[in-house]
Amino acid sequence: IYTWYLPLMNSHTVHRFTNERNTIIQTSHQISHITHRWTLDASARGCAIIGVAVFVSTSLLQIAKEAAGCHDQETEHYSNSGDDDNIGDECEARIYGMKPSSLLTNILTVVGITCALLMPLVGAIMDHTSWRRKVGRFTAMAFTIVVMIQLLLLRWAWFGAAIAQVVLAICYSVHLVVTYAYLPELTPHSEQLVKYTARFTAAQYGSSVIFLIFMVLVLTTLQHGGNVNGDSDDQ
Repeated sequence: IYTWYLPLMNSHTVHRFTNERNTIIQTSHQISHITHRWTLDASARGCAIIGVAVFVSTSLLQIAKEAAGCHDQETEHYSNSGDDDNIGDECEARIYGMKPSSLLTNILTVVGITCALLMPLVGAIMDHTSWRRKVGRFTAMAFTIVVMIQLLLLRWAWFGAAIAQVVLAICYSVHLVVTYAYLPELTPHSEQLVKYTARFTAAQYGSSVIFLIFMVLVLTTLQHGGNVNGDSDDQ
């Protein structure tokens, strides 16, 4: 992920030449170079979305419910009542002052408020300073490092992993601002820009699908192996 997520920012800043009409002019080699790296960056973002937003978020929700004792309460309730009509009732237990089912909602709330306050400043930095490339490299690197830390915290310190989820979402949002700031500089022609955007979007969603299929196969294989070992132990 590190080698995929940085290529756009590892490249030199787009060399811009202006004519008397202040139109951006680039050589075909420069355009090809930047579009290739933009495509790789979009592919990495696709994998990041699936990995963090789907698999990690689901794991966080399950671990939070276990920490609050919701699974034990549900098991005891069903075993005592034998009533399946109440299956799906929300657990009333709380952990860190909130219901486990509200964890992801609270994460999104914190991310939304933080980004709303932060994005005007980030936009000003992108438009009026020379720090655009540095900010892009920092957010990409920070995202990769925080993902690794989150994987270590997920099982043994799930609340720390939840805080890392907030940091990841903010880094991702800032990184999007940086990458999209490069987009209008690829070409002054709107038709060509539409083609580039379609290519980048296809790369992002294509990598998401490939990563999702890969993870489903891995998880299915691990689950099947665990069931086989469990059957062997029972025998």
